[in-house]
Amino acid sequence: MKPIYKIILLLLCFGSFALANENWFWQNPFPQGNTLTDVFVFNPGTAVAVGYNGTILKTTDGGVTWNRQKSNTYQYLFDVFFLNNNTGWAVGYDALRKTEDGGTHWINVLEGQIDYYFSVFFPDADHGWIVGYPGSIMYTNDGGQEWHQQTSGVDASLLSVFFVDEYHGWAVGAGGTIIHTSNGGTDWIVQHSGTDHPLRQVYFKDENTGWAVGAFGSLLSTTDGGENWHYSGISSDSFQSIFFTNDTTAWIVGDWEGDILKTTNCGYSWERQSSNTSNGLLAVHFCDNDHGWIVGIDGAILKTSNSGALWSPQFKTASCEKLKSVSFVDDNTGWVVGDNGIILHTTNSGIDWIVQNSQTMSGLRSVCFQNKNVGWAAGYYEILNTMDGGVNWTSQTNGTSHDLWSIDFYNTQIGWAAGRWGTVLYTEDGGQNWTPLDSPTDKILHSVYALNESTAWAVGEMGTIIKISDGIAENHEPADVYQSLNRVQFINAQTGWIVGASIILKTEDSGDSWIDCTYPLNFALNDVRFVDENKGWAVGDQGTLIQTVDGGATWVSDTVQTLHDLNGLTVTQSGHGWIVGDEGTIFKTTDTGATFVEEPIHHQSTQPDESVLLQNYPNPFNNSTSIQFNLPISGLATLKIRDILGREIETLIDGYQSEGSVEIQWNAEHCSSGLYLCVLQIRNPVSKHRYIKKLLLSR
Repeated sequence: MKPIYKIILLLLCFGSFALANENWFWQNPFPQGNTLTDVFVFNPGTAVAVGYNGTILKTTDGGVTWNRQKSNTYQYLFDVFFLNNNTGWAVGYDALRKTEDGGTHWINVLEGQIDYYFSVFFPDADHGWIVGYPGSIMYTNDGGQEWHQQTSGVDASLLSVFFVDEYHGWAVGAGGTIIHTSNGGTDWIVQHSGTDHPLRQVYFKDENTGWAVGAFGSLLSTTDGGENWHYSGISSDSFQSIFFTNDTTAWIVGDWEGDILKTTNCGYSWERQSSNTSNGLLAVHFCDNDHGWIVGIDGAILKTSNSGALWSPQFKTASCEKLKSVSFVDDNTGWVVGDNGIILHTTNSGIDWIVQNSQTMSGLRSVCFQNKNVGWAAGYYEILNTMDGGVNWTSQTNGTSHDLWSIDFYNTQIGWAAGRWGTVLYTEDGGQNWTPLDSPTDKILHSVYALNESTAWAVGEMGTIIKISDGIAENHEPADVYQSLNRVQFINAQTGWIVGASIILKTEDSGDSWIDCTYPLNFALNDVRFVDENKGWAVGDQGTLIQTVDGGATWVSDTVQTLHDLNGLTVTQSGHGWIVGDEGTIFKTTDTGATFVEEPIHHQSTQPDESVLLQNYPNPFNNSTSIQFNLPISGLATLKIRDILGREIETLIDGYQSEGSVEIQWNAEHCSSGLYLCVLQIRNPVSKHRYIKKLLLSR
């Protein structure tokens, strides 16, 4: 099984996320960057992989191309199993999904019975088991038409299940848990594993001989059906998956530095194979002795056609660093910067990204280019400059020992940089000389924007807004704004926007006043880009991407194909756009996501189609209230209660709902008096929308 403990906390913190707008596609890693948790191989040409954010990929040409399948989920998927070329199952957070056409379509067939579904296995067409948290087991004897609970006798998370026939099976999990049944799960007996390390996967070749692998290099084996388990700590790395192709040959993969181990003598000795990647590896599967795939962290895909003598990557990545900023001078030529001094450059619109030598290991937070040759990057204590498109980068003397967070130039000569302790630097000779300006704040300045030859804006911690005019920096902070402000942009002298920690501000009078356009979510926004007074985009944490076509009065929300934090955004006048983020994430669009027409997040309380989410009754209320909504089309629905700051209080509904009226009670006995938000998000084959109502709890 997979690194469950690394993602349970994420599942507890974040609810469902929309599938990507298909106009934004992965450029790095390629073909995609979501972590893949399991793979099932049909034959040398066909395989299916599943992973984070509802990802299901399928190849039918040996991995030359991988096509994204519609999973009908926005959650993590942990395990996939196929009985034949058509019939298969995938399990993840809160649901089991089934396909009968090889993965083209997936339907939910079991929801809400287990908090987390971690593993699924069928020894034949009729009998199947699912295991999960906490110590949960579900069983079917009719091919999945009906499922029944079995008693495991343990409370630990069960991470993997394996049966050799309809009677004999094993499940392993947290704390070294191993349980066994010899009567199809009517009774499960705890077996002594000899370890308290989490066991991630179990595999048996017959009723007697089996193995289990887990954290800290745990490798357990038995030759008597688990009456006795023998522990071997053959590595300090964490093992995630084991697979046997015959009685003697097997592979183990691990989630540290691309570990691959192979045995040809039934596990008495193991040899290390080269994976050609440093990505953690989470699952291995073969269709015969020669042909197999491995998948892993950040979209890693490896294939062998010669029993592992050579593992060929079927993904590429220019960098796995946290990428912070992006700058393009036209539709083809751009740069990206990030942690550990990484600078990536493309001359073909991002088809290829080439690493440039920055001459530093310092983190770079900001990049700005004026043309194909002249550009700057800024980060910890440093300002870098290039005059030849990044072939050579040199450090400019800037006169400060403070971290720099942002740099922006109006032309090739005039520019500003900003950073820690309210640092503001100014140059009028392309950075040959940098002059520190008197700053009205000691807060960190996260962003600076060059408006014209004499004017710039900077924003930062605790609602800090500074206007710089003719070398004088003055506060322009609005009242009652205390959030961290992360990025500022102006489209002309009067009109500008600022985004930050769950906040959007707009000015139409040169910063004399700021309109609060805060959207009711609790995700920080990290960058904003407008191409005119109406059309703009912002990106932020957990894959947040929003767009407006009316100057910010209404924002449309969607997420690209990732849950990684998105840190930087650029849009060209011709409609090409790029987004960069954590784990080397780079997305591109050629039409700037212009088909965003769903999920409106309306300013203040205006709602689309008021008949969908009705006002709660009573309102105001004491302790409990009734919430009702109407679905014209069946689909996925998420109903959450948030406080006025957007923090999630409770999830009332999260899953598939049939068309018609739905009514549910919210018991707020654990909440204090005040204003709350009821947020309904629905998704169906036709559209996606979000609706919000205000609830007043009065005691």
